[in-house]
Amino acid sequence: DGSIDDCEIEVLYNLCRFLEIDPSFADQVLHNATQGMD
Repeated sequence: DGSIDDCEIEVLYNLCRFLEIDPSFADQVLHNATQGMD
């Protein structure tokens, strides 16, 4: 539905940890995703 809930955010951060991705990358992805909803 285009909305991002806490569960999805948690999954994203867990994925980043699993893949050893910088959390700032997750922040950027979230930022881009929320920008796209406007």
